[in-house]
Amino acid sequence: MPRNLTSLDPFHVGIELFLMSIDEINELRQTMAIMAFLEITWTDHFLVWDPLEYSNISSINVKVKDIWTPDIVLENTLDKQTDIFDEDGNAIISSNGRVIIWPYGRYTVSCKMFIGQFPFDKQTCGFDFLSWTNPESKARFEKRVNGNNPNLLYRNGEWALKRGHVKAN
Repeated sequence: MPRNLTSLDPFHVGIELFLMSIDEINELRQTMAIMAFLEITWTDHFLVWDPLEYSNISSINVKVKDIWTPDIVLENTLDKQTDIFDEDGNAIISSNGRVIIWPYGRYTVSCKMFIGQFPFDKQTCGFDFLSWTNPESKARFEKRVNGNNPNLLYRNGEWALKRGHVKAN
């Protein structure tokens, strides 16, 4: 049974980034482009059901365009600032209302680079997500650390990922 939500309850969205490749580091433009997929999770209390009433079905797979999704954009992108969900993508919904979506794409962010110690310099680039229409008091993003599975990362001879982490606010 869903709990009673009040206007004071923030909406929690979990975001985890899985790095697939570092496609470009542009020192002149101060940008970094990556290919990655995100795992975005939240609970929608309007999508709760009792599996016993529906032949023990405890999860379903639906098109993203058929459900409500939070508006999420990459804040410091240099690409067109649009919602990161692909409407033709799929979502898995569990009977407790938990929704999981895995958008995939190329993300380019501005990134201050200091190359004074080239070729031994280190760069730190952040990927900050936000909601266009909901202030932090309404939509709270929970960044989750995945440790970046090295089996997913495409190796590049020009640069190496030494440590991948997400710094939570």
